[in-house]
Amino acid sequence: MGTTLADVLSLDQEDGRTFRGHSPVPSPPRVFGGQLVAQALAAAGRTVPTGRRPHSLHAHFLRPGDTALPLTYEVDDVHDGGALTLRHVVAVQGDRSLFRLMASFGEPRPGPSHELPSPVPRAFEAVPAAEAGLAGAEPSTRRWAAGLRAVIPLDLRFPALPPRDAVIRGERPAPRQRILVRAADPLPDDPLLHACAIAYASDLLLLSTAMLPHGLVMGDPGVHAVSLGHSVWFHAAARADDWLDDEMESEWAGDGRALCHGRLRDAQGRLVATVAQEGSLRTARA
Repeated sequence: MGTTLADVLSLDQEDGRTFRGHSPVPSPPRVFGGQLVAQALAAAGRTVPTGRRPHSLHAHFLRPGDTALPLTYEVDDVHDGGALTLRHVVAVQGDRSLFRLMASFGEPRPGPSHELPSPVPRAFEAVPAAEAGLAGAEPSTRRWAAGLRAVIPLDLRFPALPPRDAVIRGERPAPRQRILVRAADPLPDDPLLHACAIAYASDLLLLSTAMLPHGLVMGDPGVHAVSLGHSVWFHAAARADDWLDDEMESEWAGDGRALCHGRLRDAQGRLVATVAQEGSLRTARA
């Protein structure tokens, strides 16, 4: 059995502000961006006062990481105020900084509340398991989904055929896609752990959304697509081992970059988290 998401998020504390993390087994050679985000948030969260939960993070990817090597997370106490705690985290392998994250934590406070209704019905129970949902997909799409599930400790379902399937058939779909996602194994009752798991899932497939209208998919020869900056705003506490609906879109691409957004909602339709990501997107012919 492979590494669970809870295992990935369980860091070894080397001293009061330094933590060590490991990659899932099996795993691709390059560290998944969502793993860096989630483990850095977990390290930061281990240093904040009890009762303060994450409400935002802002990260920058600097260099690729090697999954065969451990990751060290160094936490700096930026601010400890009456309402807000800020932490800065650097992910290091050897003498190389791979990633930087700024995370803010606070306690829930009363105030005005509103939320735009979602246009997407959330009948999660009607969405078939991944294998059945992809029965009509191209063979390469089914292999792609199986490969994802083998190395990412997340359970995925597709309300419709993934748009990459349309790309493989020669179409150029709009830069939007939707998945259902949850931790593949039950998680302990720790709100920080569930927030970290949501952060882990928030990076999945997001940048690939910008590739769709250009007839490209991840792994195409000559395509350079990597995350540059990643932000998550947490709106409501939710269990990451229950299904979350992740709607992704890319409003813009140009100048060798792309901007993508994701919105994760629970089965009740509550907006759990909003995600923004800028990535590098270039092709050999561009």
